[in-house]
Amino acid sequence: LTICMYSESQIKALNAIKRGTSIFLTGEGGSGKSFVINQISSETNKSVALTASTGIASLAINGLTIHSFLCLGIGEYTIDYSVSKMSTKKKKGLRKLGILVVDEISMINKGLFEKIDLVLQRIRSNEKPFGGIQIVAVGDLYQLPNISGESIIKSQLFICVFIT
Repeated sequence: LTICMYSESQIKALNAIKRGTSIFLTGEGGSGKSFVINQISSETNKSVALTASTGIASLAINGLTIHSFLCLGIGEYTIDYSVSKMSTKKKKGLRKLGILVVDEISMINKGLFEKIDLVLQRIRSNEKPFGGIQIVAVGDLYQLPNISGESIIKSQLFICVFIT
């Protein structure tokens, strides 16, 4: 018998996710972010996609890179090209997707973050942020910065979805 003890902040995060709120889950290494990621699927009836900004991070959560998941190449593909590379099955899955988890979000720059939003809007024919998909952005903005481009926190979209 395993007894699982959630911290108060983990309970708050999981409750927000159950309510359908997009959240930015942050904390230093070892604070339990990955634990929350692994609980999301069992805590909701929605379809969940686990992604991360890097291959290593995606392996740690049994997911895919966000680049692979959305056919973004290394981020250089246009929205039109990314959408054209997706199979019909992939597009159908994205239209049914309830929650998109993106781990190590701090390594995604402003431009790529906004491209993710526009690709999902296009696929879902929905102008709401991320095409109406609930986003769980996970990471420590002080730990791993993006390699190039402006920081994600300079994105008005980031501010609107997660701060206000």
